[in-house]
Amino acid sequence: MKETDDYRLYLKEKFDGIHVLMNARFENVEDKLDGILVEAKRTNSRVTHLEDDVNALNKKLILHPVECSKAKEIDALKEDLIEYKFIKKYPKAAAGLFLVFLAGFALSVISVIQNFKTNTKSDRIIEQTELVEEIIK
Repeated sequence: MKETDDYRLYLKEKFDGIHVLMNARFENVEDKLDGILVEAKRTNSRVTHLEDDVNALNKKLILHPVECSKAKEIDALKEDLIEYKFIKKYPKAAAGLFLVFLAGFALSVISVIQNFKTNTKSDRIIEQTELVEEIIK
């Protein structure tokens, strides 16, 4: 306390600067909040437009199988992929089926080869019998 007994003047002198500083800071904060509010409104507007676009696309997507000219072909392709989905879902069963098919193929090849060999043997036998018959005559 300086040479006066009036505390109000003393306090006013000390706190006048703080009051001005606080007002300036509050105004700065209010300006920033106003800017944030403007950006939030702009962003909300953009989001609303995007949500409207998404809703419109979802409605079109729901109607797509009905309106699509290729829907029948897509369904046919899905039916064709059932076997591939089975192979992907059950690889051991698919491998077993493949081995059974491979064994059947191998057996059929072996039987064709043996049949070919027996046919050539029977052809030789027939030729030899014809030769013997010619000699006998």
